[in-house]
Amino acid sequence: MNAPTPFHRYRLEFRKEGDLRWIGHHDLARTMERLFRRLELPLRMSRGYHPKPKIRFASALALGIASDVEWVEVELTEPQEKHELLEAVRREAPEGLVFTRVTEVSGKMPQIATATYAIPVPPHREDALRRALQQLWNSPQWLLERPGRSESVDVRAGLQAIALQDGQLTFTVAAGRRGAIRPREVLHALQAEDLELDGAVLRRIAVTFDADPSTLRADPVENDTTSSPDNDGIDPLVLESLDRPPS
Repeated sequence: MNAPTPFHRYRLEFRKEGDLRWIGHHDLARTMERLFRRLELPLRMSRGYHPKPKIRFASALALGIASDVEWVEVELTEPQEKHELLEAVRREAPEGLVFTRVTEVSGKMPQIATATYAIPVPPHREDALRRALQQLWNSPQWLLERPGRSESVDVRAGLQAIALQDGQLTFTVAAGRRGAIRPREVLHALQAEDLELDGAVLRRIAVTFDADPSTLRADPVENDTTSSPDNDGIDPLVLESLDRPPS
């Protein structure tokens, strides 16, 4: 029996913004594979009749949502200098795919536990949205039907924090395998789906992992000269301390 091939696993942090938010997860995966092949990286392949590169993502992001905090892992058969790898992927990445950090890791990527989203709110919508926010938060449950599913989803049970501050709605939802809530389900419960239709960009701005309870945000690496779109300048928010956890 052949000994396992030695490999090195690299975790690349990136932002997904601009027009790139309109490509689906499978297209993003193909984009990553083409990028790594164009750089002639020594990709570690799976076994079997149809070997594929060992590439995995922390999570799939819904179409049209931008993100400041995404991760992809790639396994290589030869070690790489992290700074050189970061510069290489930055140089070849398509517009809207902004790499911010590269680290070498030994363990597998942990599961995402929660995700925090933000969307700008015009001044004339704030009063009505604040009332809807309070109604949702004070409700013991808020059931929504999912297309193709026999069971309803309880938006309130998965909603862990929510705030409307400085013209921005920010909320945190469960994102694990059990009890996960989609961000647009929160907007639907607030009757605020039209914010996106009017041009507001929904963004994922932070996540927590099962293996690490701390909140992670996308911080620039040293000497990061990459530019961000106008709606990318999100000030750090401290979410309101809410008086009870979700049921």
